[in-house]
Amino acid sequence: MVAAPADGFLSRLDARAVGETAVRLGAGRETMEQKLHYGAGLILDKKVGDRVKQGESVARLFADEPARLEQGLAHFATAIHISKAAPKPKPVVLKTLT
Repeated sequence: MVAAPADGFLSRLDARAVGETAVRLGAGRETMEQKLHYGAGLILDKKVGDRVKQGESVARLFADEPARLEQGLAHFATAIHISKAAPKPKPVVLKTLT
């Protein structure tokens, strides 16, 4: 489990770092030759804008090797940002094409 480091709001979730975490866990690969580990992955328990309390689960990570799990946990910690104020909502639809 990745716990929120402080009370506040999940203000940013770096998609690249989340993807890189999946690769480190074994759920993704950098080259076609790398083997996938089908028991590896992650579940996001919070989304951007959600209020979090210190110690509350932000995500759950799974790996079949302890070293992979440690690498994933360390890398995922760089993906989340907690702020005291709620982030401004971004529009779901950026542009309508006609």
